[in-house]
Amino acid sequence: PGPAAGGDERILVVTINPDEKGMLAHYLTESEMLMLGIVNARDADEVDSELTRQMADELLAQSSFVENQAQRINNQELTRFINRLESLLLELSNTGEDDYDLALTEIRGLIQETRMHHEPSRWQALLASI
Repeated sequence: PGPAAGGDERILVVTINPDEKGMLAHYLTESEMLMLGIVNARDADEVDSELTRQMADELLAQSSFVENQAQRINNQELTRFINRLESLLLELSNTGEDDYDLALTEIRGLIQETRMHHEPSRWQALLASI
């Protein structure tokens, strides 16, 4: 029986401690900065490949934690975004110098086409409401 018939109504309450929330917010901010840097560059020569790789590596190191937090929040869209972002970060991190310009052009196109660079702000707003 449902609540109208006198049954229990169960509500899932998600809590994330402030430190975890801060780490997730930082991850989202850093990923947004990385993507905006790629999207706003006029061409691959304007992107510092070493800095981009470093940022990608740092974000990848946090991926497991962030994915775990997204699953705790129980938001499938956030989880999918993090998985897509992780694929992009892996490509940035693992592409050799000889192929970097082409890979960066493809990544820029993917980010723009899917509007991924706008999503971190959306997820920041979700975090603020938790």
